[in-house]
Amino acid sequence: VLFRSDSRALPIVTQKDRAPEVGSPRISVVLPTYREGARLRAILDRLSEQTWPLEDMEILVADSQSGDETEAVCCAYMAPFSVHFLSVPFRGRAQGLNYAIKRARGEFVVRVDGRSIVPRDYVQRLVQTALQTGAFAVGGVQVAEPAVDAGVWERAVAVSMNSICGAGPANHRRGVRSGPNDNIYLGVYRKALFDAIGYFDEESPVISEEVDLHYRAIRAGYVVWLDSTLAIPYRPRGNLLGQLQLYFRYGGAKSAFITKYRTLITLRQLIAPGFYLALLALLVSALLWPSLWGLFGLALGAYVAALLSCGLLECGRRRQIQLAPLVAVVSAAMHVGYAAGYFRRLLIRDVPGTYWGS
Repeated sequence: VLFRSDSRALPIVTQKDRAPEVGSPRISVVLPTYREGARLRAILDRLSEQTWPLEDMEILVADSQSGDETEAVCCAYMAPFSVHFLSVPFRGRAQGLNYAIKRARGEFVVRVDGRSIVPRDYVQRLVQTALQTGAFAVGGVQVAEPAVDAGVWERAVAVSMNSICGAGPANHRRGVRSGPNDNIYLGVYRKALFDAIGYFDEESPVISEEVDLHYRAIRAGYVVWLDSTLAIPYRPRGNLLGQLQLYFRYGGAKSAFITKYRTLITLRQLIAPGFYLALLALLVSALLWPSLWGLFGLALGAYVAALLSCGLLECGRRRQIQLAPLVAVVSAAMHVGYAAGYFRRLLIRDVPGTYWGS
């Protein structure tokens, strides 16, 4: 039985360490890659440590024409589960995901990305929660975790991504509560339901392909469930430019979504574009009416002060106070990139090609 929205009242899993019962469903782990050969062995090693019965798992590595050692690593990897290398004839993360899902043999499809560091009980907790809640999709909380030897910019990016002043108040980043949610990070999907609501959107050149899928699932009456206790670490970008480009793509994704469906999921999607549009309007007005320069300076000064205060607060909590100025700069870059991508996609709708967001 495939449950719909009446499954919202069902409890989440509390027995996290309970071993799967006899007759566990078969699991297909899909891993879309693009130039992730250097990380691939570590990812496969982590999957080989899963508490779910490995004989009931298959790994589908969908590579989008990387031209690196990805295929060689897959072919040479020795593990108690089967690893299948899929050469995807199209470039794009949504394309790779769909290519792998259509070839998956499992009842459940578990998503893993190249930058993710999945916990040992990742598969087990996701599938057990899906079985208990009847949800179409179950995922966790995205947590930026810099490498041990990370430089100051990577550590600053991690703090910004984990803070409300940088990445915003989204529940799949903050992990405030478990239950039905508009979005999740990675997770598990019931394979049978892709035929009911369609696959990941391949048409729009955007990076947040899961937002579109989850919206369609919820609109069709299915449940997207967030386990706020399941933290899924991932490696953040290591420099300011990479983070700005990432949020430029995020902004374009949100604009494409709004253009496609003529709706908003939440008002938080308009905060950064709305603020910078207002700031630009103030600047233009001040150029025409010099008496408004004071108001423009007040707005800009309040924004800078808020960024610095947030940076001090977040870095103080982590005892990394020296990173506070960098965190403020990274957060501003995220806001600027998001707003710029939002308006570019809104004004230029026929953006060619697809973005790869690794």
